Amino acid sequence: GNGGDPQAGQRVFLRSVCSTCHAFAGRGSSLGPDLSTLKGTSSRKKILESILYPAKEIGPLYLPWKILTTDGRSLV
Repeated sequence: GNGGDPQAGQRVFLRSVCSTCHAFAGRGSSLGPDLSTLKGTSSRKKILESILYPAKEIGPLYLPWKILTTDGRSLV
């Protein structure tokens, strides 16, 4: 079944590294895609895979760039 505990999921999202890149319901970062828009667009399997292996598939708009400055600093 669908089941699940939305409040527990929100706690995990906010206390983990997820919110470092993603937003959900207006909370978190806008660095990566807003997870509020996933409902109905991704399968349960794909969402679980993305949680377990977040770097497996990154959309082209969200690929990080690493830049080496002329003074030797590395920026992402």
